[in-house]
Amino acid sequence: MKQKKFYLPLIILTGFLLRIYFLLNYTDIKNLDFYEYGAIAENIHNGNGYALFYFDNDKLEIGYNKDIKAFKSAFMPPGYVTIIYIFYFINDIEIRNYSTLLFQILVSLLTIFILFHLTKEIFNYASAVVAASIAAVLPEFIYASCSPGTTVFFHCGVVLILFLLLRAELSTKNSWLLVFTGLAFGILTLFRAEFILFLFMICIFYLTKKQFNRAVIIFFMAGITIIPWGIRNTIVFNDLVPLSTSSGLNFYRGHNPYGLGVWADKEITDELLRFKDDPEFEIKMNKFYINRGIENIVNFPLKELEYALVKIFHLWIFNPQDGRTSSVFYNVPWIVLLITFLIGIQKSFSWQKQKYILLFLIYFFLVVLLFFCLSRYQTMMKIALIPYAGNGLIILANRLTAAIQNK
Repeated sequence: MKQKKFYLPLIILTGFLLRIYFLLNYTDIKNLDFYEYGAIAENIHNGNGYALFYFDNDKLEIGYNKDIKAFKSAFMPPGYVTIIYIFYFINDIEIRNYSTLLFQILVSLLTIFILFHLTKEIFNYASAVVAASIAAVLPEFIYASCSPGTTVFFHCGVVLILFLLLRAELSTKNSWLLVFTGLAFGILTLFRAEFILFLFMICIFYLTKKQFNRAVIIFFMAGITIIPWGIRNTIVFNDLVPLSTSSGLNFYRGHNPYGLGVWADKEITDELLRFKDDPEFEIKMNKFYINRGIENIVNFPLKELEYALVKIFHLWIFNPQDGRTSSVFYNVPWIVLLITFLIGIQKSFSWQKQKYILLFLIYFFLVVLLFFCLSRYQTMMKIALIPYAGNGLIILANRLTAAIQNK
């Protein structure tokens, strides 16, 4: 039994060393792209405030331009922007980038720790050891922790919320657990705005079970975390913007007549130019994209059905539009993970203990149908499959051991 105490620290140490090795040998630390998050952080750092888009010679650009003031923004929620901005006070770019990614690595290690305890709660100790090991060595998780983006924060937030929800159900004195769960929901929504859908799903689930206190506490605590951002947006834009102005573009990319992921056509580009001098550019752009997406759903219903099937394929198999998915380091682990997940869920299905993970998978399915599916979305979803995969591998190992002994 004493030996068991060393398993989790050893797994976390292994995960840490693998991530540091990847960071030092495969990350182009001088040329990291923090995308829209970094552009907003740069504008804040240079005194332009929370801003993103600007037009330069009728071309839409993002970032800081000392000659052109960018439009005020709510395109990205403030969670990851805040992380990047904290490190912007380090002037040396290499040290700043290393520090940011090292912080992400530490968050990914915390994810391994929480995932271990979540899996142990749902299944058993052996499954927890395997699940934590998968999270520690899975190549795309290592890549995500050493690359700019919200994935590692999403993973950490999701496993924490799933663990807290489960613990709150098992505890007789669960008020504080529910308070922390609500705060975690609110904070994670400020990293990924679409996560508010999972908050609604959990609250509706509690309401259907007449567990009103749980729904109220979680929703209230999440609300007081999110509302300050919504108030800021309402004041800045003089319009209701609870979370983000990027939903319209993402909605259009999943519902356009050309192909999944397409940003715009010439007509849309020309239309957006009409707003180039409008201080409410992002609001106008967001509403315009939403209306175009709805028009395409109405006008091309058969294509929408095709899109739905393609999105499911992208989520559960792979997205051929992303060249990284052709890597053996991506495909082989995914095939093994998917098979062991199916074994785990088939042989040990329990709605009572697994309902929150299952609701999360339903949530992810709905988000992909509503918008579209990039490869990193599959990576984000995989964190919920790993407990099942860990249990599935233990089931296979037990069967193999029994077969050998019976010979």
